[in-house]
Amino acid sequence: MTQFPIRHKNHILEEKSQNFFSNCIPSSWAWQKVSPDYGVDLRVEIFESNQAQGKELLVQLKSSGIFEESNGSIPVELKLSTYNYIWNKLEVGMLVKYFEDTDEAYYILFKDIPSPNKSQQTFTVRIPTTNILSECNWPQIVSHIKNITNAKLDSVRR
Repeated sequence: MTQFPIRHKNHILEEKSQNFFSNCIPSSWAWQKVSPDYGVDLRVEIFESNQAQGKELLVQLKSSGIFEESNGSIPVELKLSTYNYIWNKLEVGMLVKYFEDTDEAYYILFKDIPSPNKSQQTFTVRIPTTNILSECNWPQIVSHIKNITNAKLDSVRR
């Protein structure tokens, strides 16, 4: 029998999570996969009044086949190196966990992740189950991005 490359289940799940994320953000925004991937999976360009104004959101996108939650939160294992990398970026970071079986995702901004123990290689982030990506308050996220961007730009201008 002739053999051909196989599309692995992880590739399908990754694509589903990206498509779901794309469908949740405002349609005027643009996103792209980041390559090489050192911890940032997606870079989202935020458009306001159809204008790109230099505001971006960095996304670490995780996915799983089966929904899992514990005490009102979604546990997500994150590498300390990934956390440090995104935390040190000038742009705002978001961690998203997608579940195939429920076709839903949950999110947390990096500013809301408690500082991890620096002696560990990985740690568990708890995303509140109330942070449903399909119900995300994007204007609130944009407001935070503007505040952070402006604060960083103001510190440079001084």
